[in-house]
Amino acid sequence: MAKISLSFAIATTLAGLSVSGHTWAGAPENAEAANAAAAYLEQATTQNPDGSYGATEDIRPLETAAVVGAFRAYNRRDNAYFRAVTWAAGPALDRLEGLMGDHDA
Repeated sequence: MAKISLSFAIATTLAGLSVSGHTWAGAPENAEAANAAAAYLEQATTQNPDGSYGATEDIRPLETAAVVGAFRAYNRRDNAYFRAVTWAAGPALDRLEGLMGDHDA
């Protein structure tokens, strides 16, 4: 069984606290903690070089999805967000290319 990381715990907490369009993180009394949590997720040392999150291959899709959800819930669209989305879209793009076949000939 894979262990969850601090990134996963922070991401699911931030994403889960967004209810009906009202973000807990956006409340003035919580802004400092939410900003610190989002800043932690945006650190280059937290994100893998390929744009994913998670220490092992088996947990990366889940952890990356959680972080992307947190960024979306908190309306953070920076380099870390786009790198994670690009990593997550990679397998889908590979499948699409496979379905389309080689049309270069």
